[in-house]
Amino acid sequence: MKKNIFILFSILLFSIMLTSCASNYLSYKQIIGYTTIKKWMENSGWNNYLYLNTNFSETEIREFQSFSQGYQYYIFASSTCLECAETLPYFFKLLEDANIAEGNIFLYGLDDYWQEPSGAYKQFKINEIPIVFAVKHDEKKRISKQDFSNFENLRQIFDGSR
Repeated sequence: MKKNIFILFSILLFSIMLTSCASNYLSYKQIIGYTTIKKWMENSGWNNYLYLNTNFSETEIREFQSFSQGYQYYIFASSTCLECAETLPYFFKLLEDANIAEGNIFLYGLDDYWQEPSGAYKQFKINEIPIVFAVKHDEKKRISKQDFSNFENLRQIFDGSR
């Protein structure tokens, strides 16, 4: 009986871990709450290779600056999440290369329950991480991890064709 309870408990615990983020890097430092991209990249323990070696063309940068003008970016992620570590550096680099003002970027590290102290996460429907919301007035555009490094997807999100 005790063995069956232990097995059920183990399966339940494993299932919970899988649904929070497909995989966690527990060796990464957990960042919870508001921070900047620079502080995130310095303190998360992520390998900076993707960030430092991502290059967008001048055309892509100018186009992104044009179609994303006036937006604020709300980024929700976990510094211990493998998908976040493998996808967000592309988007961070695009924001930097496009000279998006730091005051228009709101980056929040979430805990294991996808919450953070300021409560900013409550304004958005977060059903996956990492996730970015580009906000302009009452308009919210949802940018998912598969879109961060795909410039055509980003263009379609901002022009409304996707």
